[in-house]
Amino acid sequence: MNFWARLIEILQTEATCPTSYGWFHLVWVAIIIASTVSLCYFYRNADDKQYRKIMLIMWVAMVAFETFKQLMYIFSVSDGVVEADYSWYVFPFQLCGTPLFVLPFIIWGKDSSFRDAIMAFICIFSFFGGLVTYIYPEDVFIAEVGISLQSMFHHGSQIVMGIFTITHLRKRYDLSLYKKGAIAFAALCGVALILDVVGYKLLRAAGMDDTFNMFFISPYFECSLPVLNKIDQALPYVPFLALYIFGFLLIGFVMFWIQKGCIKLATRKHS
Repeated sequence: MNFWARLIEILQTEATCPTSYGWFHLVWVAIIIASTVSLCYFYRNADDKQYRKIMLIMWVAMVAFETFKQLMYIFSVSDGVVEADYSWYVFPFQLCGTPLFVLPFIIWGKDSSFRDAIMAFICIFSFFGGLVTYIYPEDVFIAEVGISLQSMFHHGSQIVMGIFTITHLRKRYDLSLYKKGAIAFAALCGVALILDVVGYKLLRAAGMDDTFNMFFISPYFECSLPVLNKIDQALPYVPFLALYIFGFLLIGFVMFWIQKGCIKLATRKHS
């Protein structure tokens, strides 16, 4: 067995699959809480330049971990020989994967309504995706240690970035930002739908039957998200898609007001 085959085997080491609220999960919960509190306390008054630098560091770390994950899904070892075969269902353009693509607009983009929309998306919808995963992590835990570590880091980073961005925007965190974030979410849903249609046709043309279901809204595959999968089974595609988008916008609206209330509460305590 050559060096690369051995390295891949080591990186794909399997262990007992973590469980919800087991030691592995709770350790990561503690890490994310400590990271969020520390970042928001020490950099609560960070200017825009400092904010961009911190988001750049987090983005680079997320990209590095995601690259590791993608490579682990591409390569495998069989009888000491490295094989490559990509699993298209892990392509990272999901709700929780969107920070990989949109953070550059925050880091290097000029101050504008567009940048505000991306920041609001990170505060509300991306944050919600990370939070839900930490509350119910069963779907991201697998026996491969490296992949479970990447999942906890990635989704935890969404929580940290969301709360840190809320802290950064606290003086102007108003309903207009929610509206911009909602538009960003809807636009990203549109991109995901285009990818779903084009990806399905290209893969089938290539003779591949891989599942390609970005944002879980493909018209060709059933949604696998809890609750939404039941709705998908009960409704035709168009009503399901409309309800999917409306449901997330409604959740985002509720999330915004909870965050707004937390800002007011924190402001009163420090006034």
